[in-house]
Amino acid sequence: GVRALRLVAHGVGRAPAVTDRGLLPDDGTMQALARKLATAAARVAQMDEVLARPDLELGALALRITGLRAAGHESAAHAADRTRLTVERLVVLRGRARGELAEAEERLRQLDAQARIVRVVGPGTVDLRALAAEVDARVDRLDAALEDPYLAPFE
Repeated sequence: GVRALRLVAHGVGRAPAVTDRGLLPDDGTMQALARKLATAAARVAQMDEVLARPDLELGALALRITGLRAAGHESAAHAADRTRLTVERLVVLRGRARGELAEAEERLRQLDAQARIVRVVGPGTVDLRALAAEVDARVDRLDAALEDPYLAPFE
């Protein structure tokens, strides 16, 4: 989970043999990265909560739209249809966010493993800073995706 990832980031950032050689960002940078991951995970959890609402289940929305149209409430049906489109967009965004988050978490685990190896056998050709930058870039992409203004009413 995210708590374990924070500990990984904290442990990687504190590896003196690695940070002293300038092979890895400092502890503050690693902690900031762990905080970004925790924030992203919390946003995905918020999406899960929103999408768990029975009134926002896509099947229920479709039935509501059909019922409103059958009753001649076209304006209300249109509003419900807009809600349906927004929920569909949130479902897609959540799927992308989960994938980006999983990728960032795995990269952080890889970074931890590589740092442990470097401590034991030396750096070789391992570029831990580049790997940390990849994790950071992936989390930044996730942050950008999660800032979708179209979905702001759900927050």
